[in-house]
Amino acid sequence: MKNATYLFLIILFFLSSCSLKKTNNENTKAITGNDKKIKLNLKKDADTILKNWVAYYKQKESAFSLKNFMYKNSDTLIVMQGTVIGNFDKNFDSIYTNFIVFNHDKNKYIDFDSYNWALGEHQKPLFSPDQEIDLVDLKSQTVNRIAFRGPLQWVEAVFWENDSTVVLLENSADKYPIITKLELYGKKIKTFKYLDSLKFESNYFQLRLRKKGIKL
Repeated sequence: MKNATYLFLIILFFLSSCSLKKTNNENTKAITGNDKKIKLNLKKDADTILKNWVAYYKQKESAFSLKNFMYKNSDTLIVMQGTVIGNFDKNFDSIYTNFIVFNHDKNKYIDFDSYNWALGEHQKPLFSPDQEIDLVDLKSQTVNRIAFRGPLQWVEAVFWENDSTVVLLENSADKYPIITKLELYGKKIKTFKYLDSLKFESNYFQLRLRKKGIKL
């Protein structure tokens, strides 16, 4: 009798597992099907930072277009405490003042520089291979990491699409430009990758530093 009970429980567990696996597979297929319809929906004139970034790439490759960015994947936005210093702190280095990217209301900003580089000898920047992208809230005086990049993919510029969406303009070691949308309230990440690799190495990040007075 006891063996029969065990056998029944094993069969029940097996059937439940199969049912759950089937449901998960169906959900995955449904999400994948819907994802194919996701478009970037960015206009190059929507923001000055985006406009300048696109203009730089078009100057290098005339065929460059936002229309060539295809949806790659979605993910959950993981927010954790950042390690950089906000400009509300007395220890904030004013060298980064011109590099922070404010939202429309000027009560939040994005910092993707101060983790990545610091001025060394002769006032020239020393770079880290890693890059932390932080959201700084001036009202709550908090610093939160919203993205992190390594040497194979880096953020060249950032702008606010609206008060709840931050857009990262990126490049990679394999020369594929990437645009990442971070939905702060919905805690979602949407990544769009260029259709093909480019024929040149971007130095947009370095040009950005030079324009703001940093010697390279």
